[in-house]
Amino acid sequence: MPHIRGPVLRPIAGRGRVCAGQPDRTLRRWRWLPPAGERLREIGAPALVVVGANDTPATLKRADEIASKIPEAMKVVIPGAAHMVNMDAAAPFNAAALEFFATVVAAQ
Repeated sequence: MPHIRGPVLRPIAGRGRVCAGQPDRTLRRWRWLPPAGERLREIGAPALVVVGANDTPATLKRADEIASKIPEAMKVVIPGAAHMVNMDAAAPFNAAALEFFATVVAAQ
């Protein structure tokens, strides 16, 4: 099993919330800070970024960021799907994946 260095979860500054009925206890929202995110530009292979149109605004924004940082990325937004794109809209997801694979094969 690989060793993970340093904390992978960090509190978002200023995002503490008071628990209902427990004013002295604060919940902190945590976010994932992947170190690999800074290295997306190093990916040298074509990549497909698939996101559902009904996903959260944060996820839609993250998909934009990922697709813009990977040099050969293709981003597809699937209408009517949320976070579980391949389950919410299996046929459009499969069609997007097959089109991407065909594009990659044709380019070789």
